[in-house]
Amino acid sequence: MIMRKIIILVCSCFLLAACGNSAKTNNSTSADSTATEVVDIHNAETSLDYEGTYKGVFPAADCPGIETTLTLNPDKTFTLHSVYIDRDSSFDEKGTYTLEGNILTLKEEGGEISYYKVEENKVRLLNDDKQEITGALAEHYILSNPQPGQTETQYISNLLNKFTEFAVQHNCLLVVVVHPRKMNRNPVTGITPRVEMYDINGSADFYNKADYGIIVERDKEVGVTRVYVDKVKFKHLGVGGMRPPADQH
Repeated sequence: MIMRKIIILVCSCFLLAACGNSAKTNNSTSADSTATEVVDIHNAETSLDYEGTYKGVFPAADCPGIETTLTLNPDKTFTLHSVYIDRDSSFDEKGTYTLEGNILTLKEEGGEISYYKVEENKVRLLNDDKQEITGALAEHYILSNPQPGQTETQYISNLLNKFTEFAVQHNCLLVVVVHPRKMNRNPVTGITPRVEMYDINGSADFYNKADYGIIVERDKEVGVTRVYVDKVKFKHLGVGGMRPPADQH
């Protein structure tokens, strides 16, 4: 059904182009016709509803990633909130933006400039030459904006449904890596509670719709990495529990 919609849309574009060319030919044969210049104004600013909030996780060299939230306001100002995962640091920037074609230029108050490409319901970070970033992590430089009328929970639920359909269709195991909310120490005991699947940011559906749930916990204080199997949907395939550190085998 999706492919059919795309084909119809493409065909419609060609039909519109053909009608436009035909009309221009007919007008040129008329003695009293006046030449008219047709200007193509189809760009992000006129055809896409680009204002709003975009979220994603950018790659980082010294931590698991940078949770990034970009908000484009109608008055051509923006805010950028960045949280470094597994580190107690976050940054907030603000400034103004311009849009030329589908290239978004952000200028921070400190003078720093960055570029994004506006696409359907998402923006893609570009390099300093306004070109798409290439390589294995290219698709991780994208911030997404949920569909209008959708809550974050609904967006995540629909996305997980699509993941499930893909895995079933291609008979494969799909591994989704997500990060939990920041866990705070107990003020009395000073102990940080163990992360569980319901601590994942965004939606409880990360737990509810998964066939397996595995948590990797790094205890930096004692230098130990623990692996917990929090969910096994089909019991004949295994059971939950904790894998002890290598030195305890």
